[in-house]
Amino acid sequence: MMVSHCDSETRSGFMAVLSVRFSNLTEALQQTLSPMDFAFGLKVGCKLFDRHAPEMVIMASLVAPFLGRLDGGVLARLNTDERLLADAASEGLADPHCVAHAKLAVQDIVLATLETALEEKLHAYSVPDDDLNVAYPLEMDAFRSALLDHPHVASFERLLRQWAAQYHWDPVWIWATRPIYRVSVNVSSEAFDELVNLLAAIGFYYVFDERTLLVRASPSYQALLDRLMVSIAAHHSDWVVEVTEDFPRDCESWCYRRLTIDMKSAIYRRIALGQVKAIDPYQAMLRLCCSSH
Repeated sequence: MMVSHCDSETRSGFMAVLSVRFSNLTEALQQTLSPMDFAFGLKVGCKLFDRHAPEMVIMASLVAPFLGRLDGGVLARLNTDERLLADAASEGLADPHCVAHAKLAVQDIVLATLETALEEKLHAYSVPDDDLNVAYPLEMDAFRSALLDHPHVASFERLLRQWAAQYHWDPVWIWATRPIYRVSVNVSSEAFDELVNLLAAIGFYYVFDERTLLVRASPSYQALLDRLMVSIAAHHSDWVVEVTEDFPRDCESWCYRRLTIDMKSAIYRRIALGQVKAIDPYQAMLRLCCSSH
């Protein structure tokens, strides 16, 4: 479990400033929830306290992630407004589409809960397998889209970028900020076709027609793509090689050559191409690619 961003001094102030009703609620939650869930709830509340949220928002935040597991005795410690806020936040945590048009207090709770969950996952020694499937990052992406106008969305994005780097997740709002190249030619040629084959063999993403090629890379291959594009421009003065901001943002529009375990020669070639260290890599890569056929 991570070390909370809410240090002991802040947490002491957190408990001291809030009302007796708040203390009664935390006591009831401590008796009902597991120690880890109770600690998680306090971290969410502490994050909201640091952001100067009202007490009613903090109280609702302690309950919202666990609403389905709490009995009437615990929930009775919330007033009507707090209970409505907790209900709305609980619905928001279950469905990103509910968050986009929710009032700010609900978004505050959802965002603080998501950030706390991501912080714990990033600092865990291991991550459960179900957090590594496709659904989890897609859900986080949906929450990001729903919360884009929230004043604290930048801190959520920072955590998502850490998650992306750690678990090789590359959503459009990240990859679209890296250099994406356009290679244009006046007349299609064998050399141009060879380049397309080379890019596919390396494992770059590309969009291709007879005279124009768009290419982008995963984070681990970006530096290699940057070097390769400079090299191509040096070898083909009649080609236009440039960074472009005009490209499809729909991932389905991009081609990518996927390799299966039985394609051993292609796998070894991709590894070798990715390890080319030449300052001028284009010709070296072409030789490597052609010699492997």
